[in-house]
Order: sequence, then structure tokens, then C-alpha cells
Amino acid sequence: MTAIQIADRAGVRELTLSRPEVHNAFDDGLIAELTAAVRAAASDPAVRAVV
Repeated sequence: MTAIQIADRAGVRELTLSRPEVHNAFDDGLIAELTAAVRAAASDPAVRAVV
């Protein structure tokens, strides 16, 4: 299970934290997933904004 939900809409990539059981607390795993998601968005020419 991933801690981040990703949705693309008209050039906007939305990253939503999805760990309600720990109130979306940051830990090493979440930070790694978030970093990877932001890097993937940065390398995708279709993505114009990240929310």
C-alpha cells in the first residue's frame, strides 16, 4: 500500500497523503515516497504544476 495517492488533471498533478491511521505523520518511508513522486512529476513534461 502506498502512502501517497496521485491524480493528474489537465497538467496538474495532485499528491495526497493517505495515512490516516498515523495522522499523515512523516517518517522515512513517507519522505522517500514523496521525494520519488515529486521527482517523477518534475521529469514528466505533461505536468505543469504539483499540488
